[in-house]
Amino acid sequence: MIRSSIAIAGVALLALLAFANSLRNEFVWDDHYNVVDNQQIRELSRIGTLFTQSIAAHADTHLTRTMNTQYYRPLTMATYALDHALFGLRPALFHAHNVALHVLCSVVVLMLGLELFGRGWREGGTPLAVLLGAAIFAVHPVHSEAVDVITYRADLLAGLALLSGVLFWIRGSRLGGASEGRAVFVWTPLTYAAGQLAKEMAITLPLLVALWDTTATVPRSLSARALRLAPLVGLLGGYLLLRRMLLSPSRLTYFAGHGPTAVALTMVGVFGLYVRLLLVPWPLNPFYDWSVLPVQTSLLSPVVIQGVLALGLLIGGLALSVRRRRHGITLCLALLPVGLLPVSQVVPIIVAAGGRFLYAASAGPCLLLGQGAGWLMQRRPRCSALVGVAVIGVLVVFFNLTVIRNTEWRTDRSVLEANVADFPRSQNAWLGLARLNEQTGRLREALPIYERLGLKEAARRVRIRIIHEHQGAHEDTRHQLLQ
Repeated sequence: MIRSSIAIAGVALLALLAFANSLRNEFVWDDHYNVVDNQQIRELSRIGTLFTQSIAAHADTHLTRTMNTQYYRPLTMATYALDHALFGLRPALFHAHNVALHVLCSVVVLMLGLELFGRGWREGGTPLAVLLGAAIFAVHPVHSEAVDVITYRADLLAGLALLSGVLFWIRGSRLGGASEGRAVFVWTPLTYAAGQLAKEMAITLPLLVALWDTTATVPRSLSARALRLAPLVGLLGGYLLLRRMLLSPSRLTYFAGHGPTAVALTMVGVFGLYVRLLLVPWPLNPFYDWSVLPVQTSLLSPVVIQGVLALGLLIGGLALSVRRRRHGITLCLALLPVGLLPVSQVVPIIVAAGGRFLYAASAGPCLLLGQGAGWLMQRRPRCSALVGVAVIGVLVVFFNLTVIRNTEWRTDRSVLEANVADFPRSQNAWLGLARLNEQTGRLREALPIYERLGLKEAARRVRIRIIHEHQGAHEDTRHQLLQ
């Protein structure tokens, strides 16, 4: 057992060190329209307007507004306004805010692990297995997307709210009495409301606590369970009503023109992708477009088969853990599919997969990896040293991959160049790099990309600019000679 204060400090320090080099990064990706060019975050007096519209209602381009008509994240946008009021447009301090949220969330994962597999964070030391699981979460490379992009702070806030709400609920259930009442009727509803206003990912909190009440707590009547869930259900209903009043469905979706079978098969494959990223988190893709993640139409596709196997193992694990009353394992296993439910195309969206979507959902699998390592060390004492070395090796590899990925997110150019190197088939990555080259005057680098992509009009536009620049340079040289 390790003292809880030391365990908390250790996990916080690991999370901080893993992402410290992200403080040197610039604004990238969607940060340009959400932060840099967003006039609505320039004055704190305008925060109220953020709660009455979609996330990109302020955007200059029609395409950006159309893509984001169904995303409601006013709390996240309000944090940008607060950062701007305090720091101006200094990216390092915006990034520091993101890193601080990840540090806090890593500590929450540790405390949740203690409630599930220890004796509670106030009642003694921390089992090594719980500490290992939280450490894996703290340094996992798949979290680099959520931490490194200011826009994806929404995932950090929603993840923090979701995991904190589950922690409050379980802690209150263990303590009982007044503590349980405050957890069920005050603290969990408050975190749930905050999570809903941060990002849609937090919407599944009632499912997780209902699962805990059904499998892990003392038997209760159906009416008693309904009463406990009533505040969360009420908040869910109010949230859905508010969205219906303020937002509209986007006309741009990933599966436009495809039927439900293709959607289901593709998303089964995506689940397999997520499981693979949790175990082997490299290479990482900032945008899984159709050329990298094609729509699946056959059950015999290797991608679909991989997803079916992953789902089968998950369902089998859930059934076994419920049967053996391993409530902590049940909740950790459920965190992955339940946490991903909002982005499973139940409501059609433009994105089919993203590393950031795994932020909260990965907490359960990370804790289970720690439990697995702890179980091996306890049951196989002769192999404990070998298992310990393997876990430390995984932490070192994950830590270094995270540091490397942070540098790739340093600028728009660096992340695009990394993307085309890792995923050369990604048309979106090549197109983004070509546009960036054109915008920054690197026309001779943009031209062959446009030609390779078959974008004749863009290639023609760049050729004309190259000719004009060449003529301009020739005229300047001629003028200098005449003088």
